[in-house]
Amino acid sequence: MASWGYLKANGPHTWTNVAPAAKGLHQSPVNIVSTDVAFDPQLEASPLVIQYDPTKSKSILNNGHSVQVVIDGEGSLLTGGPFPHKYRVEQFHFHWGKSSEHGAEHLINEKKYSAELHIVHWNTELYTSFGEAAKSANGLAVLGAFLQVGEQEHKAFGKFVALLPQVTHAGDKADIPDGFDPASLLPDDKAHYWTYCGSLTTPPCFESVRFLLFREPITVSEAQLNALRGLRSHKKGEAVDENDANQGHIVDNFRPTLPLNDRKVISSFNHV
Repeated sequence: MASWGYLKANGPHTWTNVAPAAKGLHQSPVNIVSTDVAFDPQLEASPLVIQYDPTKSKSILNNGHSVQVVIDGEGSLLTGGPFPHKYRVEQFHFHWGKSSEHGAEHLINEKKYSAELHIVHWNTELYTSFGEAAKSANGLAVLGAFLQVGEQEHKAFGKFVALLPQVTHAGDKADIPDGFDPASLLPDDKAHYWTYCGSLTTPPCFESVRFLLFREPITVSEAQLNALRGLRSHKKGEAVDENDANQGHIVDNFRPTLPLNDRKVISSFNHV
């Protein structure tokens, strides 16, 4: 994969040069317009099953674009709701803004949240590896949760933030000795959500993802989000690109929304 990023020279408007799939008509993220959403009562009748083993969250990595926790998905399970197959967790990561005015990838009626969590899973019934699933139909399932800023710190997010000083620079990786439960970052209300078929929001932008976006955001503090903004997009000792408007910080690492085209967003609750 050739170099890509979020700057003027290599940002989302250039990604079709390195990721042909980015030209597709079913790309993510999207702006969800509640008046265009269809309520599906079958979702309500099929509760989500989300199971993680916290001890399997093995390491945290700064990949230069975001920070992600790498997970051994053995024994994990995501099924129910819009997911007709069984999925295994692979990793989770975040997208955030330079300020709390924006940062999330998906919009709800044009509303911009401060950040967005993606927990990425792959279909173990149809495929034998994450790599195979990522480029295949019905291959991936992503749970998305919005982050908003409030007065209170989020306890579980605080535990995650405490790991960040170990991965300040691109390429930094550290073990998570006590493990981490991805479910601790999800909202209490997991019954109300939107779902649609889309793509990876970073190159290679494969159209293999079923997104599920929880209606209820989680609330974190400004200081906790600032910890994310302190991460660097370059390796330790490397000079910062003089054309980098962000001065080497990982910020505004979100892709702008793309047209829904012929797709339909469905919800597990009635908007009326």
